[in-house]
Amino acid sequence: MVVLIHGAWFDPSCWDAVIAELGRLGTTAVAVELPFTGFDADVAAAREAIEAAGPNVIVAAHSYGGCVASAAARDNPDVARLVYVAAFLTEPGEHPFTILADYHGELLDALVITDTGVGVDPDRAREVFFGDRDDEHAAQLAARLRSMPLNAAEMTYAGDPAWKSTTTTYVVCTADRAIPVQAQRWMAARADEVVDLPTDHSPFHSRPRELATFLASHRR
Repeated sequence: MVVLIHGAWFDPSCWDAVIAELGRLGTTAVAVELPFTGFDADVAAAREAIEAAGPNVIVAAHSYGGCVASAAARDNPDVARLVYVAAFLTEPGEHPFTILADYHGELLDALVITDTGVGVDPDRAREVFFGDRDDEHAAQLAARLRSMPLNAAEMTYAGDPAWKSTTTTYVVCTADRAIPVQAQRWMAARADEVVDLPTDHSPFHSRPRELATFLASHRR
């Protein structure tokens, strides 16, 4: 079983093509829906899905979902591997926004803050998230992005993150403009395995077959 955790502003449907490819390869997968009502609620939703998956589960997380996975998979011996896909693989006290600022991530400049939440400027979404898609497809994908609450950036780990005690792979997306490649490689140095994928920030759209094949190859 593979549990898939989407990133900020996305929804579970972003994994649809990967789930279809995994099914073709004989691997069952489920995509978690993060409620975006706060970090603790996102962690609870992911933890519930991971625990329901049973033994030898692979947890694959994208972007912000990496922080969620690091908390949700803690102290769970049924998790066989964590896979961070252009995701934040952080130590306690490290914050994604700080990492983006340190490495001059373009995503920060694409954020739109309103009285009710934080979103991504649709006119910037293609360049930061969907660079491998044509304009029409990128616009369709951008229209599905969700807003997050203003407190979405508030996150804490209670104890060591799961990657410290679980076999971990980092998938570096080498054409990513949301999380700079240099930032990904800095975080990837903490993983047990590093894999490069020549894609934008959203490989579940641009390279679903390659990503699914990689995940299926790590089944036990």
